[in-house]
Amino acid sequence: MIAYTTSRDATLVWELARKVNLHRGEKPEEGESEVRIETTMAALDAAFVALEEPGADDDATRENVRKALAEADADLKESALGQFLELVVSLYSTWRITTGWDGRHDGEQATIVRALAVWDCGPLGYWIREQPEEPITPGQVGPEVVSLVVQRQCVKDVCALSRGRDLW
Repeated sequence: MIAYTTSRDATLVWELARKVNLHRGEKPEEGESEVRIETTMAALDAAFVALEEPGADDDATRENVRKALAEADADLKESALGQFLELVVSLYSTWRITTGWDGRHDGEQATIVRALAVWDCGPLGYWIREQPEEPITPGQVGPEVVSLVVQRQCVKDVCALSRGRDLW
């Protein structure tokens, strides 16, 4: 589903929350390390293909996805492979938000654009897709694109990012 909404900055987060059913997630523990997973688009594609051919039970399906990920990205280490496997099988929805406004860039009048891609992985929380970076143009992403990077974020940070505030 694609939805276009004109919104004032003050109501943007509320509109977003309503459209994507944004829910409170668990806050990261104080001092908890940043969780990032780096793999390839080919690995993600292989995982989705494996999910389309379910096994006899959930364990068999997970094993099929694990094998597909390992074959598609030999550099994916066991801990990251296991975590990425859980993200893919828990993926509830994905959504993107693009915001644009008139502003100034290098002292000149310009249109400022910010975009954000989010994976809602249910009990595993929200994950920001950092690479490939939004906004994506037609033909930019395919299996040959090497970099796929996702990073876990809490709801507060997703809201801040959706308003164009950089956290990195």
